[in-house]
Amino acid sequence: MKHALLAVSALGLALSTAASASVPPPPPGPPPGLPESYEGYATDSLWYAYLFWVRGETVTRREAAYEALRLPGYSSDETAWRTELDGPRYEAVSWWIPHGNLFAFEWVCPVSAGYGDNPEGCLWRYRSAFFTTDAQAVHAIAYDTFDGAAFAARLREQGVAPEAVDRNYRSGFGQQAVVHARLDAMIQTRDVREDTCPGVRDEVEAIRSQVKAWVASGEVDAVITTGGTGITGRDVTPEALQPLFDKTLDGFSVVFHMVSYQTVGLSTLQSRATAGIMGGVFVFCLPGSNGAVKDGWDKVISAQLDSRHGPCNMVDLMPRLMER
Repeated sequence: MKHALLAVSALGLALSTAASASVPPPPPGPPPGLPESYEGYATDSLWYAYLFWVRGETVTRREAAYEALRLPGYSSDETAWRTELDGPRYEAVSWWIPHGNLFAFEWVCPVSAGYGDNPEGCLWRYRSAFFTTDAQAVHAIAYDTFDGAAFAARLREQGVAPEAVDRNYRSGFGQQAVVHARLDAMIQTRDVREDTCPGVRDEVEAIRSQVKAWVASGEVDAVITTGGTGITGRDVTPEALQPLFDKTLDGFSVVFHMVSYQTVGLSTLQSRATAGIMGGVFVFCLPGSNGAVKDGWDKVISAQLDSRHGPCNMVDLMPRLMER
């Protein structure tokens, strides 16, 4: 059996998880100093029709960036490859506000490999798209590109009556190219595949070598391993990594078993999930099953690697992990 090991940066994880749902603030009003109308079209109506369109495009552009990561010849060729997809999922304060992350975990396997526990030729990957900005920056695009006179003239040419432009009306008013370019520049994508996030055999030295290399790279804030935490003779992840921990996060195991018990009951006794700190890097060792990984990430790790989580989180502590 192989382990999947994942090296992640704090930025991506801080943006990939969501705060508790809340009602977003009201949209900002139109730029000051404008006339009340243009050729009979109310300025407020033009503004909100355009602003809400710009905000809505944060969704479509994120989806486009996410879909651009699709593997040609893998995900798209269902006759030769099958894709086990956990996602895509979206997490954010509200749908349009660009703090959220559109992401999925994929396990892409050749159909010819069958459905065994460890079919040959499979490719594990994680892909995501998220904005590296905030709502104010998105609103700035609308402010910078709003042109009431040009918008009114365009509507007149299209035969759209002023009374048709209400709060439900949406239009890019010919500004699609410039708005999309600015939104796309704010999007960051991640495409983590097994060649950069390798599977490692169930061997102590192989596991140690890979994790130590990530810790020493200076480019990683957290490492997540999956697999090898059970109680069989081949399960050696805790033996490989716990001796390297500068500090052990005892509470992680306790909380993981609490949430795991809700899913699998007493079977959680078979797991030795653990976590610790190595060289200023958080290391989390999860079981290998999809359900355990989902529980570990969704219910434990993601919140602590979210800089917005209160009253405290691990991201806030990262600068202090190497204090003497």
